[in-house]
Amino acid sequence: MRLPKSGKTLFLGLGFLLSSCRNSHPPAIEICIGDGFGGADCIEADGTQRYRAPSELKNYWMTNQPDMQNFSSWCYDTSPQITGRFMDRISMATGR
Repeated sequence: MRLPKSGKTLFLGLGFLLSSCRNSHPPAIEICIGDGFGGADCIEADGTQRYRAPSELKNYWMTNQPDMQNFSSWCYDTSPQITGRFMDRISMATGR
């Protein structure tokens, strides 16, 4: 019985988080692109570039590019094409 209640709480919490996406400016976040060997090239919230070893990525959330593009375009209320251009800029900044 505890698992369904926890799932509902998580779903409700995510709903509040996602519904507030367009109502405020998001905080600066670290963005990482996996290197294919378990590590990732990252740009930290302050703009610093950093490589994270696989051991540093425990509990990191990751997704694929098309899903992130769709989510970001929804979140920032823009088109997927505009979001894709900014994602390409991030990718070029990390050398990917």
